[in-house]
Amino acid sequence: MLNHHHKQMVNHLRLNSRKSIKNISIDMKISSQKARRIKRLVDNSIIQRYTILIDFNKMPEIIRTFFILNPKITDLRRTRMFLESSDSINSLHGIDDFGAFFFEAIFYDASELNSFLEHLKNFSFNKKECMYISEDLKRESFLLP
Repeated sequence: MLNHHHKQMVNHLRLNSRKSIKNISIDMKISSQKARRIKRLVDNSIIQRYTILIDFNKMPEIIRTFFILNPKITDLRRTRMFLESSDSINSLHGIDDFGAFFFEAIFYDASELNSFLEHLKNFSFNKKECMYISEDLKRESFLLP
């Protein structure tokens, strides 16, 4: 269970993971030593990795999509293996209890997207939905209470 200081640290890191411990400690009104100790605890417990966010709005040539796929039970395992191994998948989520997938896929051009769609024809689906992302309105902004 995270205490108040742990949550504050996570929120500071989510807003700017490059912010110095010294500045975080000033904002949190604690010593730098205590801030380092809290960061170490948080890093070792809930932080998987530090990464960057790409502003895809500044890359109009990129084709971004969200998919919802619900494969037939006979193709569930093969579909999952295909999705997990695809270089085009940015994030992949299992949804509901029926083996459906929700994912973001990124393609450099229409031919790459078409190739991906052709590969999907090798599987049987109860549902297959593709949505094209035109603009990021809000992204990675969740903070802990």
